Amino acid sequence: MNPLDVIIADGVRSVLEEDLGRVTYRNVEREVRGMYGLGVREAAGDFAKLDLVLRKFFGRHAANVESKAFRKIMSLEKGGRGGGGGGGGATLNITHDTVTRYVFESYGDPAKRAILDMMRRPMTVPDVIAASGLPKASTYSRIRDLLDGGLLAVAGRAEARDGRSVKELSATLRRVAFDVRDSWIGVSAGLDNAILSRSFAFNSIVQTRARQSK
Repeated sequence: MNPLDVIIADGVRSVLEEDLGRVTYRNVEREVRGMYGLGVREAAGDFAKLDLVLRKFFGRHAANVESKAFRKIMSLEKGGRGGGGGGGGATLNITHDTVTRYVFESYGDPAKRAILDMMRRPMTVPDVIAASGLPKASTYSRIRDLLDGGLLAVAGRAEARDGRSVKELSATLRRVAFDVRDSWIGVSAGLDNAILSRSFAFNSIVQTRARQSK
């Protein structure tokens, strides 16, 4: 699963429920459950699954349904903040309330913020625990939450001190900034090209722009 698609998954579910109408959305929901044993949010995080269902309902028009949903949640600008990893990237702007509040609350948790700040470069979980001084059990729990929500992603593998091969993790978003106005929250952050290239949401928006420019 692509971490960007996972981050915006709950926003996709919310937008589709609004855009499709109650009856159609419930039919899509039942089809997703029947095919994969998942809810719409979980299928949106692994978007190829939800795409297959939407194509069963809307045929070639599914691409427009998807792109419209993604554009209600976020916009992307090539260049700008970038990823800071030397691989180029883009600036991600998120405006959908469901997604921005998740990101805002995650970064508002002091322990999660400390983990995310440390993992601007790839690190193993034992290294994070050793460097942060955070309790082991709660660190594992928070890292699992951040992985499940897409804010952390597997970056590769490293050799542990005992010779085992262990996962290295890194923060998905870079240089995160919040714009808070009354009850509205906006999020701006950098994304690496490696994440963008595998994101169903990003590529859907790009392909739609290309079709519209012809």
